[in-house]
Amino acid sequence: MLSDKSLNILELINQGKCSNEICEILNISSKQLYYYLSLLKLKGHLFDRLYYSSGNIKYEKNNKDNSFSYKNNNIIKIKDINGNMKFCVISDLHIGNKLSRLDLIDKVYDYCINNNINVILCCGDLLDGTYTKGEQSISDTKKQIDFFIKNYPFDKNIYNITIGGDHDRCIFENTNQDFKSALDNFRHDIVMLDYNLGFIGLKQSKIALTHAVNSNKKCSSENNVSIILEGHHHKYFGKYNNNILCVSVPTLSNIMNETPSFLDMKVDFEYDKIKNVNLKQFIYLDKFNKVSEYSFELSKKESGYLVKKK
Repeated sequence: MLSDKSLNILELINQGKCSNEICEILNISSKQLYYYLSLLKLKGHLFDRLYYSSGNIKYEKNNKDNSFSYKNNNIIKIKDINGNMKFCVISDLHIGNKLSRLDLIDKVYDYCINNNINVILCCGDLLDGTYTKGEQSISDTKKQIDFFIKNYPFDKNIYNITIGGDHDRCIFENTNQDFKSALDNFRHDIVMLDYNLGFIGLKQSKIALTHAVNSNKKCSSENNVSIILEGHHHKYFGKYNNNILCVSVPTLSNIMNETPSFLDMKVDFEYDKIKNVNLKQFIYLDKFNKVSEYSFELSKKESGYLVKKK
């Protein structure tokens, strides 16, 4: 037997209500909604999730064997993009390490709210995993996962699209605990496409997220990839070549003595393909300060460095 609340959720999903509307109508939090949907999943009620440029999430009934379509092909398409699209881009958070900076992720959320940004992209190593550089504040990997799910920031109009890095993947390989599945069940606002590599569809273009697994060749061979965002290096550098912008995303932690920073990325479209990219880097000292800005027209037949690797 389903509870009245679960039946109400099913009815509102059938009416095409988005997650925020369901929560408002039923007077529940988003995290409560995710919990009820995980219970419905156990009862055989499976849904695809549709992610919109506005930050909204909708659910569609899925009669297939899998519960979420993006789990099988490591790609997600953002819906209803009008005009340009803005993102915050982060990487290498290493939650569980003493040098992680959860406080700065909160500040990135504040930046998103103040600048009308609804989507955060992350290029892996959300957790510190089973091995580390330095000391860990949380060494038990199950506790790392639980801490992340409970304490990673939340805003009803913001979702994250991420891949898992080597530190995330090692948890599954060494303990059989699947961080990706935990997010699938309890944080629908954090979409982990896969470990190491995933793609985001923006109209007729794609952004590739990767975590330094020698996958740039595979990324660039995928149809319509315009931008490759790569984690793992902890430094900001990149180049533009053959109409593809490849960017190493800096760490948002103090690991490896790096100054935490993030990227503000805006893309413009022409004929439904990404034409222009604007990148701003913000470094945290006593506050986030813009330290660089670059703009690219991807249709130009030229090559060059964004920031050279040091």
